[in-house]
Amino acid sequence: MTRNLNRVLAVLTLSAAMAMGAVHAQAQSSTGQSTGQEQNYSEGELKTYAMAALEVQEVNKTYVAKLAQAERMEEKAKLRDAAKSQMVKAIRDKGITVEKYNSITAKAERDPELFQKISKLIKQAK
Repeated sequence: MTRNLNRVLAVLTLSAAMAMGAVHAQAQSSTGQSTGQEQNYSEGELKTYAMAALEVQEVNKTYVAKLAQAERMEEKAKLRDAAKSQMVKAIRDKGITVEKYNSITAKAERDPELFQKISKLIKQAK
Protein backbone atom coordinates (compact mmCIF):
# COMPACT_ATOMS: atom_id res chain seq x y z
CA MET A 1 0.00 0.00 0.00
CA THR A 2 2.86 2.38 0.81
CA ARG A 3 4.31 1.64 -2.61
CA ASN A 4 1.04 2.64 -4.29
CA LEU A 5 0.83 5.84 -2.25
CA ASN A 6 4.39 6.74 -3.18
CA ARG A 7 3.53 6.13 -6.82
CA VAL A 8 0.45 8.35 -6.58
CA LEU A 9 2.49 11.07 -4.89
CA ALA A 10 5.14 10.86 -7.60
CA VAL A 11 2.46 11.13 -10.28
CA LEU A 12 0.82 14.10 -8.59
CA THR A 13 4.12 15.86 -8.12
CA LEU A 14 5.29 15.24 -11.68
CA SER A 15 1.96 16.12 -13.23
CA ALA A 16 1.77 19.26 -11.16
CA ALA A 17 5.24 20.33 -12.13
CA MET A 18 4.54 19.83 -15.81
CA ALA A 19 1.10 21.39 -15.68
CA MET A 20 2.44 24.34 -13.71
CA GLY A 21 5.05 24.85 -16.38
CA ALA A 22 2.29 24.90 -18.94
CA VAL A 23 0.31 27.42 -16.94
CA HIS A 24 3.34 29.62 -16.52
CA ALA A 25 4.05 29.49 -20.23
CA GLN A 26 0.43 30.07 -21.25
CA ALA A 27 -0.81 32.56 -18.70
CA GLN A 28 1.74 34.27 -16.55
CA SER A 29 -0.94 35.79 -14.43
CA SER A 30 -2.09 35.15 -10.88
CA THR A 31 1.18 34.53 -9.08
CA GLY A 32 -0.21 36.13 -5.95
CA GLN A 33 -3.49 34.21 -5.80
CA SER A 34 -2.40 32.00 -2.95
CA THR A 35 -2.37 34.34 0.01
CA GLY A 36 -2.19 31.69 2.65
CA GLN A 37 -5.94 31.15 2.66
CA GLU A 38 -6.73 27.46 2.70
CA GLN A 39 -9.36 26.39 0.25
CA ASN A 40 -11.70 23.48 0.74
CA TYR A 41 -12.65 21.48 -2.30
CA SER A 42 -15.93 19.70 -2.90
CA GLU A 43 -16.14 15.97 -3.46
CA GLY A 44 -17.05 16.68 -7.10
CA GLU A 45 -13.98 18.86 -7.59
CA LEU A 46 -11.76 16.17 -6.11
CA LYS A 47 -13.30 13.48 -8.30
CA THR A 48 -12.75 15.67 -11.35
CA TYR A 49 -9.19 16.28 -10.20
CA ALA A 50 -8.58 12.54 -9.80
CA MET A 51 -9.84 11.84 -13.31
CA ALA A 52 -7.70 14.64 -14.70
CA ALA A 53 -4.65 13.33 -12.81
CA LEU A 54 -5.10 9.94 -14.44
CA GLU A 55 -5.23 11.57 -17.88
CA VAL A 56 -2.15 13.64 -17.11
CA GLN A 57 -0.39 10.46 -16.01
CA GLU A 58 -1.17 8.83 -19.37
CA VAL A 59 0.14 11.83 -21.28
CA ASN A 60 3.23 11.78 -19.10
CA LYS A 61 3.87 8.08 -19.84
CA THR A 62 3.61 8.72 -23.55
CA TYR A 63 5.97 11.66 -23.59
CA VAL A 64 8.53 10.29 -21.13
CA ALA A 65 9.16 7.44 -23.58
CA LYS A 66 9.40 9.85 -26.51
CA LEU A 67 11.74 12.18 -24.61
CA ALA A 68 14.01 9.29 -23.73
CA GLN A 69 14.40 8.51 -27.43
CA ALA A 70 14.89 12.10 -28.56
CA GLU A 71 18.50 12.96 -29.32
CA ARG A 72 18.50 16.66 -30.15
CA MET A 73 17.67 19.45 -27.72
CA GLU A 74 15.27 21.03 -30.23
CA GLU A 75 13.38 17.77 -30.52
CA LYS A 76 13.20 17.43 -26.73
CA ALA A 77 11.94 21.01 -26.41
CA LYS A 78 9.20 20.36 -28.96
CA LEU A 79 8.21 17.18 -27.17
CA ARG A 80 8.07 18.97 -23.80
CA ASP A 81 5.89 21.69 -25.31
CA ALA A 82 3.61 19.09 -26.87
CA ALA A 83 3.38 17.22 -23.55
CA LYS A 84 2.47 20.42 -21.71
CA SER A 85 -0.21 21.21 -24.26
CA GLN A 86 -1.64 17.72 -24.04
CA MET A 87 -1.67 17.85 -20.24
CA VAL A 88 -3.41 21.21 -20.23
CA LYS A 89 -5.96 19.86 -22.70
CA ALA A 90 -6.48 16.71 -20.61
CA ILE A 91 -7.08 18.78 -17.49
CA ARG A 92 -9.46 21.20 -19.19
CA ASP A 93 -11.32 18.39 -20.96
CA LYS A 94 -12.20 17.00 -17.54
CA GLY A 95 -13.84 20.30 -16.64
CA ILE A 96 -11.24 21.76 -14.30
CA THR A 97 -8.94 24.70 -14.81
CA VAL A 98 -5.20 24.18 -14.75
CA GLU A 99 -4.99 26.72 -11.96
CA LYS A 100 -7.43 24.74 -9.79
CA TYR A 101 -5.65 21.49 -10.69
CA ASN A 102 -2.35 22.99 -9.53
CA SER A 103 -3.97 24.44 -6.43
CA ILE A 104 -5.37 21.05 -5.42
CA THR A 105 -2.01 19.39 -6.12
CA ALA A 106 -0.17 21.93 -3.99
CA LYS A 107 -2.62 21.54 -1.12
CA ALA A 108 -2.44 17.73 -1.35
CA GLU A 109 1.33 17.94 -1.00
CA ARG A 110 0.86 19.82 2.31
CA ASP A 111 -2.26 18.04 3.60
CA PRO A 112 -1.91 14.28 4.22
CA GLU A 113 -5.66 13.89 4.72
CA LEU A 114 -6.42 15.47 1.35
CA PHE A 115 -3.68 13.40 -0.24
CA GLN A 116 -5.25 10.20 1.13
CA LYS A 117 -8.67 11.23 -0.14
CA ILE A 118 -7.32 11.95 -3.62
CA SER A 119 -5.37 8.68 -3.64
CA LYS A 120 -8.57 6.81 -2.86
CA LEU A 121 -10.46 8.63 -5.62
CA ILE A 122 -7.71 7.87 -8.12
CA LYS A 123 -7.80 4.18 -7.21
CA GLN A 124 -11.59 4.16 -7.61
CA ALA A 125 -11.38 5.89 -10.98
CA LYS A 126 -8.98 3.31 -12.43
